[in-house]
Amino acid sequence: MHATIVDRPLHRVTPRGSWLVAAALAALGAACAGTPRWPVAPVEHREPLVDVEHYDINVDIDHEGGYVDGIVTVHFQGIDPPLGQPADGGTRELVLDAVEMEIESVFDDEGNELTFEYDGQLLIIDLGQALPPGKQSAVTIDYDCYPRRGLFIIPPSAQEGNRPWHVWSQGQSEDTRHWIPVWDIPNDMATHELHVTVDDAFRTMAAGDQTGSSPPRDGRRTDHWLMETPHVSYLITLVAGRFAEGQLPGGNGLPLPVLAEADDLPMALENLAETADMLAIIGDYLDAPYPYSKYAQSCVKEYTAGGMENISATTLYYRTIHDPADEPQVDSLGLVAHEAAHQWFGDLLTCETWEHLWLNEGFADFFENYYIGQTRGPDRGAHQRLTSQRGYVRAELNNSRPIVWGDYEHPDDTFSGHAYAGGAARLHLLESILGERVFRRGLREYVEEHR
Repeated sequence: MHATIVDRPLHRVTPRGSWLVAAALAALGAACAGTPRWPVAPVEHREPLVDVEHYDINVDIDHEGGYVDGIVTVHFQGIDPPLGQPADGGTRELVLDAVEMEIESVFDDEGNELTFEYDGQLLIIDLGQALPPGKQSAVTIDYDCYPRRGLFIIPPSAQEGNRPWHVWSQGQSEDTRHWIPVWDIPNDMATHELHVTVDDAFRTMAAGDQTGSSPPRDGRRTDHWLMETPHVSYLITLVAGRFAEGQLPGGNGLPLPVLAEADDLPMALENLAETADMLAIIGDYLDAPYPYSKYAQSCVKEYTAGGMENISATTLYYRTIHDPADEPQVDSLGLVAHEAAHQWFGDLLTCETWEHLWLNEGFADFFENYYIGQTRGPDRGAHQRLTSQRGYVRAELNNSRPIVWGDYEHPDDTFSGHAYAGGAARLHLLESILGERVFRRGLREYVEEHR
């Protein structure tokens, strides 16, 4: 996610949008009223009891009612118990994060109904028998919800009378649990497929490949998307609405779709025109070509961040789109490069706990700076590095803390200049100490080992 506030032109400052302001006001109000800072308690870190391998997600979205009717099948296998726990033949429980849902029923892969406990945040399913390490199983959950976070439904507004409906998800840091029952901690990865039913006039975009679409029925249609690279749950994504779609050039066979409102699509394509070069330059540096079957970018209204690196399908705030005549005072170069870099750092490699967020954001800022230096000249590259150093120093002066920081109340607290600019500044320093050749070789080995 691109969310730092650094020394950049206003348009390239990408805090978490209106949500950042709302969160700050909510925190202030909560402090005054003695109420909890967050409306839903953060997920407590825990070690997995099973290895989730795949989510088969079926959701029917009533955009006018703000309602999600869902059926999710979770495929998993038994694992050895966490250190310190007895090896007693395997776990009997599947634990998932699920916020403010109505859980209708839970069945195993043989059709047997399972008992469960649910407190509005944590779904604990009794598997009926112990699941030994290595044995595979599946559980299907029938549920519905009116998500307040995680999935956002943006209606037409009086100020923008011709704005169509926008539906978009935002999972980071732990909000996928508001519309899909998942393991919402970044210490387990799984593949997923998404069957999403929407108004037939809507276009959808999600992770991976669209493998099918049902014939319309009663004005509704179901699209099927499949992401075959394992990833953490906050990268599950959906964009839907009355969007137009275009294709960027230069992908060398890699589809580079762009979603925006029809009137703005030509400008969006111009603003994002360097995407293919970004992916190629970063992939060449790492000796690791772009790892997915497409790279989509969707521009949505009222987004809660500047951009989010959902795997193979980045979501961008609508201010990304601008008149090229306004450059360089207004540009999206850094934002687009940052999210492109995340497809490796954050998606292909993901920090196991939020205290190591700098591994996602510091590398994304580093490659944002690198790309700008490669394409805009060494002086601009040096300015980018100086900007990262200044951004980190400012964050440290405002609130001193280590770059690896586990003393947070909520994972969102880790998104600061320490992780973004601080991470990038340290990487640039390390590169200057080791030399570019040694640093690059080490980074290539790091990516190859941990991808």
